[in-house]
Order: sequence, then structure tokens, then C-alpha cells
Amino acid sequence: MKIKKTSIVTLLCCHLFGGLMAQSMSDQPTFKNKFSEMVTGEYQEKVFLHIDKPYYFTGENLWFKSYCVDASLHTLSSLSKVLYVELINRKGQSLMKKRVQSKEGKGKGQFFINQDIPSGIYYIRAYTALMKNFDHAFFFEKMVSIINPFMSLEPIDTLTSIRGCSFFPEGGDLVYGVESKVAYQVVDSLGQGIEASLTVLDDEGTEVLKTKTAHNGIGVFRLHPEVSKIYKAVVDDGMNPPYSVQLPTPSVSGFTMEVNHLTEDELVIVNVHSKNVADNEVFLMMHARGIEVFSRAKSIKKGETQFLIPSEQVMNGINHITLFNSALLPVCERLIFKYPEDREGLSISPNKSTYSNREKVTLKIGNDKKVLSQTANLSLSVYQYTPKLDLENNSIETSLLLGSDLKGHIESPDYYFSNVKDDTKQHLDNLLLTHGWRRFLWKDVLEGNFVTINNIPEITSPVIQGTVEREGLNGHSLNIIFPGKSPELLTAHVDEQGNFFAEVPQGISNEEMLFHSEEFKITDIKLKPWFVSSGGQRIYKEVPIDTDMTSFIENYAIHTQIANVYQAKNKVRGVGISRKNHNIPFYGSEDFSYQLDDYTRFTTMDDLFVEYIRYIKRKRKQGERNLYVWDFYANLNSPANSIFFDDPALVMIDGIPVEELDFIFDFDPLKVEKIDIVARRFLARRQQFSGIVNFITYNGDFGDQPLPAGIVKKLYHGLEQPREFYAPKYDKNEKSKARLPDYRKVLHWKPNIQLNNTEASEIEFYTSDDHGTYRIEVNGISENGDPLYGKTEFTVKPLSK
Repeated sequence: MKIKKTSIVTLLCCHLFGGLMAQSMSDQPTFKNKFSEMVTGEYQEKVFLHIDKPYYFTGENLWFKSYCVDASLHTLSSLSKVLYVELINRKGQSLMKKRVQSKEGKGKGQFFINQDIPSGIYYIRAYTALMKNFDHAFFFEKMVSIINPFMSLEPIDTLTSIRGCSFFPEGGDLVYGVESKVAYQVVDSLGQGIEASLTVLDDEGTEVLKTKTAHNGIGVFRLHPEVSKIYKAVVDDGMNPPYSVQLPTPSVSGFTMEVNHLTEDELVIVNVHSKNVADNEVFLMMHARGIEVFSRAKSIKKGETQFLIPSEQVMNGINHITLFNSALLPVCERLIFKYPEDREGLSISPNKSTYSNREKVTLKIGNDKKVLSQTANLSLSVYQYTPKLDLENNSIETSLLLGSDLKGHIESPDYYFSNVKDDTKQHLDNLLLTHGWRRFLWKDVLEGNFVTINNIPEITSPVIQGTVEREGLNGHSLNIIFPGKSPELLTAHVDEQGNFFAEVPQGISNEEMLFHSEEFKITDIKLKPWFVSSGGQRIYKEVPIDTDMTSFIENYAIHTQIANVYQAKNKVRGVGISRKNHNIPFYGSEDFSYQLDDYTRFTTMDDLFVEYIRYIKRKRKQGERNLYVWDFYANLNSPANSIFFDDPALVMIDGIPVEELDFIFDFDPLKVEKIDIVARRFLARRQQFSGIVNFITYNGDFGDQPLPAGIVKKLYHGLEQPREFYAPKYDKNEKSKARLPDYRKVLHWKPNIQLNNTEASEIEFYTSDDHGTYRIEVNGISENGDPLYGKTEFTVKPLSK
């Protein structure tokens, strides 16, 4: 299966340039058309999750709001209707999983952090079914701290050490005789960047240069490789014995590319050098998130050429520059970042900077002019802030513009967007030199290969995918049944390989589903997992618990326990929302219904049918006893009013098909609440039934009887019903009377704020009995796809006497 899209975010493996058919410069139009067709022909999404705070204690709720956007335009995506959210531990195990509804790109939900989760660093991960078809490295992930005061902290296993230093020549390669910029990254045994000094030596031991890291273990130096020499670096982090690492071996021939975009000139300058190559012309292309920004061919003279790209053509966020040789084979690549010039940050203005217990807080959300230039959808959290437990402060801005387009962990992404200065821009440029990011394989561009969709996008509702193991190959119809008092029957097509899929209505809350076919015998059903494997290497830190944190942890634990004791009154776990359950059976309204409690009850089905049931006839045909339903439409013109279908009806108990009629007549009628009759032909995909008879039990549980032969039962993971955050209100009349302790750490959580472009939004909430510093954080997305973020803090203190 293929799928069209407007942008694509996939990783290019290290052997990117292998296997491409040679083109020529005259093929540029065809090449560009193929590029456009590739990146505009496949749709891709990104997800950002705003969680209410960066740390949790066991016994608390983790609240989240999801933003699903078009990966290219960053506008809210209306394609996917289901979001997958997981909490993953340091071993890559998924501890909690949820599927939540995504409506017009927005969703919400919560996890309860239970008492059996040990203290440690965890990741919360989110993605859609469509995203499962692409590189899982581009799923949304965020690091969170969890503290369990009743369990000791598990030490992080560092036996698999990844300590070391990696080198990244700008453009991709070093070439003898050509000076190039080389980025490097030094990491510790957990993969975190550490500061270090480097001494570069040639193969004779002669010192070439000294340098040191600039930020988060990343640094840059310039190197002019001399012919035939090999280079190494001695790395000294000041904590461990120095060690040496060999630099990439320079090539005798090839291309280098140097990009300068951090000058005051309104240009991106790309300098190209070649050595010992026959090419006299090169082609440069720049694109951002699959949208072409710039492309041009130029001649090489004396091994050099230069491209000048006007800055106004560069898109906000990450831009991808690729250099091609005269055969249109990619030879150099580079990423650059452009900060939004019209960056429209959110201003959050509380009416005071300091509050007392249970005092009303009024805040306004807008920008510096108090309004936005466009409408936006926002989410807001107000929580007790503890800097030591804020290990990874990221926002929708850092995620969409930076993190979602880079494979691998980015330490402290907020640093690159807070108080942006020249040093900050340089550090971000260094970061991009060390990160590989590829939207596609150039081989796929030239050959027109689209991504194969193995996971069907959930464009209307949750999807079930699987394979039927069956006896015989005759027939292609599979019934999927969600039994109960209002049963659902889905009919799926089974292909020759036994594969099938079906869309499940949103309101289905069953925990089990049944599979049945009237055309073949099912031996087993193998369902495609809804959640993908969460394995893979991640950066893990120790939870920063020290003696300074002891008092904080003790108080926090006591307050959390108190809050849970009174949860029935303080609603600290939220308020349940009335679920719009699936309460209409798959056949709609019945034509006739027998409420058996309206009649004298009998102990046998035979007596029941003899005495009351008029619209069903029992008879034998070809040696089999079946039920036949009175034909509503045929009897409209029949004076006798006694025409029944010639074919037997679909007979069910709580929506479960029963083929052996003896089972029906042996069933205890005292367990049956009512009998629904559909007196017309009923079509279900490729199947047609001559009426339906459904015996509905009091509990909708098949009378607690074993399932009939030929029916296979499987678990169903439906959509999670979200809860509403509850925040008390203390007015003058109630404030003094309230005796219930209020130790809320999250004062307010509002996942859906619609901000218009004419006035600021005003939010009100009350403080709790807990003193300290509180942070207000707002994330959002504008109608044009601009990520919006803002934060501020206030203090809660006891009333002065």
C-alpha cells in the first residue's frame, strides 16, 4: 500500500550515496521533478506532547496534551484520529500504554503514576499509526523524573560504556590539501556530553593543534590535512585517563563544502572546493522539511566555486544543503538553522508576583502587544517548580523547529531558544554539524520509490490489523464482534495471504473482541501489535537526589499521600467525563422487540417460542433446524400477512453468532432480558442476512456460557477516556470554611485554550496551601503552523502577621 504526503522525515543511512544511477547536468529538470514528486507525494506527521510538569511522585497524575501536525507545514493535522502514548523505563520496557483520540490534531489524556514504579529517569513517547511506517527515531520522546519515596533508587547500569569522541568533517569528508572545519562530540558512559580538551597529532606525533569543547561536549576546529598523513586526537576530560581517537582518514580526491551563515550579511555563503576530480560543474540544492528553498548549478574554476543564497529564501528551522557532482550524485551535505525573524513568543502576565494561600490568580496570555497576529490553540500548566528535577526543558518550539528533525538526543534544547546571542547561534550550528538528518534516500528519489505503508493510518477511527490462520482458502469475509447489550459487528475482507483490517467505531469500550466466519474455520488470529517495540539506546541520567533534596522529598511525599486520602473530595485524580458509549447495536433499531419481563417467564425456550414469539418461525430444512424471520417488506402487500424469509436468519446471543440452534433452545431463557428482531434483509459488507434474531442477556455476557466452536477471542486495546482536571475555587464565603487540606502541586491544567487575534485570553485559578515557586508554562500552535511558547514564575508565601 502506498500513501501520499506533503512532507517526509526519514533517516538516511550512512551509505547514503551508494547505488545511484549516474545522471548529467542536463537532467536537472527531471531530477528536481523527481525530488518534488517524492517529498510532496508522501504525507508525514510530527507529534509534540505538552506534559503538565517535568517530574512526578508516585501517586500523582501525569497530564498531557498532544499536538499532531503536518511535518512540513507544522499546521495541525486532521489525518490521524488516534495517538499512541507510552511511558518507557531505562531498559526500554513500556510500563504504561494508552491510545487516545486525536481530533483536528489535538488530543489529551493522563497516566496515574502508581506505587510500583521505582525512582528513576523515564521517557514519555508519542506517535501515530502513520508515523510507525517511518523511522521510529522521529517519534516524540521526552525525559521525565519519577520519585518513589518508598523504593530505593535503582543504579544505572553503565557496563555498556559508550564513552568516547566522534568526529564530523563539515560536508562529510576530509580531503588532502583542502582545509576543512571538523566538529567533534565528547560523551561520557551514559552518552551525555562532557567538557574536554583535545590535542590533535599527526602520525609522527607532532602536535597540530589544541582545542576544547564549547558547549555540552561539542566543539569545532579547522584542519588542513597534509598529503599521506593520518591524524589522531588525545582527549582529556579531566576526570578519566586521557585516551586517543583516530580522525577520519582524508581522501586523495573529492569535494568539500563550507557554509557560512552566521554573518551580518543577508546571505548564506556556500564555498565548494574540489581536488583531483574531473567535474567542471556542480549542482546545489537546499530544502527545508521537504520544501525546495534553493537550487542552482555552477561551474568549478581552479577547484573552487561559491553559491550565494539570500537569507529571505531560507525557511525557519532546519535547512538541508546537498551538493551534487556533474553526474548528479550527492557528494556533500550540511544542515543549518534559521531562527524565526518574526518569532511570536507568548507573554504570560499574572496580576501579581506573590500570592498567599488559596488566593485567586488572574493571568493574561497574549504577546507583547497583548494579542496575536493569528488565532492559536494553546495548553497551560501551573506547577510547583524545582530546578533540580527539570532535566530536559523542551517546548513545542524546540521540538518542532529542532528536535523533531534530528535523530538522537539533544541535551538542554531550551538553551538554544532562550536568550539567543551570537554564542548560542554558534553552539547550535556546532550541534547540527554533529547530527545526521535525512528526509529520504536520494536513491529513492531517482527511482521514484514511495514508502510502503504496513501500518494503516487511522484516518477515521482505531484500526485492527492482523492475519487469519484458517482451514481452507475459500471465502474472504471475517466477522469481528464486540459483544454486549449493544453489540457491534464489523466485516473485514481477508486476502489470499490471510491479511485483514477493519476500522472500529470510536465509542467501543470493550476489552475483548471475537472473530468468526461463516465461510471458513478459524484456527487462530494473529493481531498486528498496536504499540511498536520501545527498544533502542537512550540517554539516561541519575535522578539528582541529594541531601539538599531530603526535606523537599519528605514533604512532597506526605502531601501526595494526604491528597490521595481525600481524593473523593479534592478530585486530585481528575473528574471522569461521561463517555459517549456505543449504545446502538450494529443493526440499528430493531423492528420488533420482546421485553421478556413483560410476559410470564418460562424455563424453556420451546415454551417461550410457542407462547409469545410471533415474528420468528422454527422449521427444519435439509435436516437442519433454523429460525426464519417474518419478512416486513414482503408482508406490506400480503393480505395474509404471513410471509417469512426463505433463508435462515442470523441468530445471535449478545451479538455473538450461534450456528447450532440446539444451543439456543438449551439456553436458559431466565438469563435473557429481551429479544430483538430485524425483519428485513441486512447487508454487512459482502454478507447478506435474511433478518436477525438477537437474544440479549441481562449482563450482556453471553449468559456466562462458553463460546461456541469456531469463535476466537482476543483482547482489544480501545481508546482511553480522558479525565478533566479539577481545580477548586475559593471565594470569600467559602475560603474560611474550607477545612480540607489542599496540597496540590499542579495548581492548574488547561489543555485546550483557543486564543483569538483580537484580545488576550484571561485565565483564573487559586493557589493551594503549599508554598514555594510556581511556574506557568504555555505551549501552542497558530493557525499558520507557528509554534508558540511562553513561561513565567510566581511565588506563594504564607500571610504575613
